[in-house]
Amino acid sequence: MEPDLILLILYMCIAGSLIGIVSGLIPGIHVNTLAALIVIFQDSISSALSSFIPIDYVPAMMVCCIMSAAVMHSAVDFIPSTFMGLPDADSALNVLPAHRLLFEGKGMIAVRSAAIGSLVGAFTSIVLAIPMYYLLSTWLGEYMDSITVGVLLLVLILMIIKEDGRNRAIGTALIIVSGVIGIISMSGMIPSIGFLGFDSGLMLPLLSGLFGMPAIIMFQGSSSIPLQSDENRRPVGLLPGIKGVLTGSLTGWFPGITSTSGATIAGYIFGEEDSKGFISMTSSIGTASTMFAFITFCISGSERSGTMTAVSNIIENASITPGSELFTIVMITLAITSVFAYFVTISAGQIFSKVISAIDINRMNLMIIAFTVVLTYLMTGYWGIILLLLCTAIGIIPVIAIEDANKAVPLAKALTEGGLPAAEVTFRTAAGEEAIRQIAQNCPDVLVGAGTVLNIDQCDRAIAAGAKFIVSPDTKAAVIKATIEAGMVSMPGAMTPTEIVTAYDLGADFVKVFPTSGLGASYIKAVCAPLNHIRLLAVGGVSEKNVDEFLKAGCVGAGVGGNLVNKQWIKN
Repeated sequence: MEPDLILLILYMCIAGSLIGIVSGLIPGIHVNTLAALIVIFQDSISSALSSFIPIDYVPAMMVCCIMSAAVMHSAVDFIPSTFMGLPDADSALNVLPAHRLLFEGKGMIAVRSAAIGSLVGAFTSIVLAIPMYYLLSTWLGEYMDSITVGVLLLVLILMIIKEDGRNRAIGTALIIVSGVIGIISMSGMIPSIGFLGFDSGLMLPLLSGLFGMPAIIMFQGSSSIPLQSDENRRPVGLLPGIKGVLTGSLTGWFPGITSTSGATIAGYIFGEEDSKGFISMTSSIGTASTMFAFITFCISGSERSGTMTAVSNIIENASITPGSELFTIVMITLAITSVFAYFVTISAGQIFSKVISAIDINRMNLMIIAFTVVLTYLMTGYWGIILLLLCTAIGIIPVIAIEDANKAVPLAKALTEGGLPAAEVTFRTAAGEEAIRQIAQNCPDVLVGAGTVLNIDQCDRAIAAGAKFIVSPDTKAAVIKATIEAGMVSMPGAMTPTEIVTAYDLGADFVKVFPTSGLGASYIKAVCAPLNHIRLLAVGGVSEKNVDEFLKAGCVGAGVGGNLVNKQWIKN
């Protein structure tokens, strides 16, 4: 490849990166929209480019610009999601983990995790591009096309199963309702021409309502965003990004599976990630899906995104294979832009971090809400406003369908006055994290911990909120390890002698024998005989009537729930 051509690619990468920065940092402007504008003014742009680019290379350079914009957008759109709570489809699921880190003064950890994930995703995708091309060109590609509907249904089922208890019913209802709204919105039944006079679609009110606005409302009432530190320069390794690439190959092939849906699949395939790993993996999926959407287009001509639709219109029926010049140009474009994107994402994050801590969060939240409403009206009109309000109501349901976290501090004070200055706050409701935070901040004499902690992410969130001990219903090595490494007290659950010894060998400080209501004090006594070196806690069905029996049987303590903290008493 001639040096002049490489220089042209570099210029177009810069131009495309600028487009991606604009679309990524300004909420409501998607790179697909800008790509469509390039197609609309294709003749004018081609004429301008042909004045200094050989006419045969003009389409390739336009494709280079569009692909560069897509990669840059995929990386930097994480910034408004983190600092403003306004996501698009590729960053929606990152909003809450990123906000949690932001309110812990670790916003740059979220940003760097995303930047690393995006970079790893880009280069790993480039390495796998040619093998994936030839693999998907076989019968496998046709087979994957035939199972598209089944895969989409499987993703929805996995997302529901991931919830627990009544949240599954709530999740099912929300998926059905939001699905119906999405179908109606995308069918063209709802007008989407705003005050500006052009049809921008309804993605802005849909995504901002379902994901952005609820996140903002959740944090309304916080006094300020803490100062952001940037000491951890490499918060995650390469593995989450590599996992994201493997999942990104699916999101790039199957239409309708976004990066966030892909993250759900990855969680089942590879196991749970903490907040940093989850953010990195999701960002990698977004970048990798751009790459694999291009591979899909090369193989079948299928346009899996607005970006690929624009590319198709520019190059028309040109054949793209791994040996073609255009394929090589796109690979070089992805490599150059991914490096640009890494530094741009971190630089933008540092700028936002310096500014955000000096802002009154309540005022900023109100300004963002107002900005979102105005932008929605300008781009989608009155119908967009109605859709925004409806989707916001749906998005808030998972938050309000829980116990009130504001009851936490009065309850903790009541327990202390009654002689019990310790409280385990369950993670079975979404209010658990905020309740722990409020107790830790307002009741320094109360030893607060988190209960029903099922994975590393919940463990990290609980500790960040102020939990001093972690209680689980089962014995999970990863949770015990994370608790010990954080210097907190570990209390996993177990029932059989084997489970109890396993928990002890993993380093548990106490082992919760659960449920003791069905086992009885005689079981505890029998277990304690050979295992009297292990500190056991009786939990489940313990009351003032039997607690003494369990203590005499050998338990060093007990956990009392509904028999002590009655839900109706708290409510009234």
